[in-house]
Amino acid sequence: MQASTEPSPEIEPEAGQAAPQPPQPEQLALPEAHLSLQKLLALPDWAHLQVGTIAQPFVNPIGGLTHSAAWMQQTNLLGTLGTGLSKPQKEWQEIDHWTVDLQLSLLNGNPNYGAQIGAVYSPQSLFGPVGFWPTLAALSRHPGKDWWGIQVGILPFEPYFLTPPISGLYVSDLVASTPGIRIPSFPVSPASGPGGVLTLRPTPTTTLLLGSFDLAAVGTVSNSLGVSSGIPPGPGWVHMAQLNFEPGWINPSGGGPIQACRRGSRLLRRSTTCERPVEVQQQLPGGQIQLAGYTGVGSIQGIYGQATVPISLPWGLDHRAWVATTYGGSANLNPNPTYIGGGLVSQGVLPGRPFDLMMIGVARAGFSPTLTPELSYEGAIELGYKFQINPSFSLQPTWLWILRPGGSGKVPGIGSFGLEITWGF
Repeated sequence: MQASTEPSPEIEPEAGQAAPQPPQPEQLALPEAHLSLQKLLALPDWAHLQVGTIAQPFVNPIGGLTHSAAWMQQTNLLGTLGTGLSKPQKEWQEIDHWTVDLQLSLLNGNPNYGAQIGAVYSPQSLFGPVGFWPTLAALSRHPGKDWWGIQVGILPFEPYFLTPPISGLYVSDLVASTPGIRIPSFPVSPASGPGGVLTLRPTPTTTLLLGSFDLAAVGTVSNSLGVSSGIPPGPGWVHMAQLNFEPGWINPSGGGPIQACRRGSRLLRRSTTCERPVEVQQQLPGGQIQLAGYTGVGSIQGIYGQATVPISLPWGLDHRAWVATTYGGSANLNPNPTYIGGGLVSQGVLPGRPFDLMMIGVARAGFSPTLTPELSYEGAIELGYKFQINPSFSLQPTWLWILRPGGSGKVPGIGSFGLEITWGF
């Protein structure tokens, strides 16, 4: 008997019976950290205190001037005072926008590891003379839902300028560092200097940042706690402007959770209907385009651009591709005035590890034809995997290959292995 080819009539719910509802998605989020300095000290809602440590042990068994190992570690104590710290932003009054922010950083280890093995850019993103650094002492007005904010005092220019959020996911100095800014007096964290930043939000997807920093005082601030920073006095004030775009087409999820589907023991990115939907806590920054420039006395000038965009790939749960470039016209002051870098970061690549990140990055920095005409460029390829244990603890093994270390072509390429350990409470 031939089966009927006529479509079956749809079964409608009986009168008074609700239509079947789609399954509610399972919520997946990182477990809360067990240790909290806030709870341990029973601090009031208007005072927040955090301690965090980043350690970066590295070893280079291949190439370089010598085979060696080194450890760098930075511990940050961050305190914030403000009436709006524990309030939803939509309930803020004017006083709730304001905070007093303090950060003290302790750097220890071997800051000369990169130079010892023959590289200009260290395998570690942590570098600088050991000791206590007064990294932040500022009065801040946070925009919240408002259109403007400001921060004034002693501060570094990160994370405001030339530091896309995705760069913080890398370990090596060349891939993770502020691109194209190697002028010694620039206030690159943990160094800081007198300055201020004005934040303007003309639209929900556009942010304009205007900042000024006194380069002449950066070394004085760093030395105030006894750090022999060796930072020479800068030529004076530098002024910076940066425009951040976060349009819907480059940030479609709006920072919300990743929509996934559970099929057997695997999680896949959800693209169609799903019987077992899952919402996974996002660990990647949103899409963003940055355009920036800086100028100041002593012929300091430069331009910068960066784009981080979400892309679709047949593996993992979510992905970001990025590219950044800098041109510093002040070749008589900036030893590395040109930079180009890019990479890919993916979340949830391994089964059963939905919060982990896998990253690959490449970067190339050119040398000043005025200061070091005999040098050309130094490059790096970084491959890493971040095991995110909870919001405040992670382990990130990293493999790094340094191309043309030192820029002269006389030092063999360096292959190194490292581990970044991040812990806080």
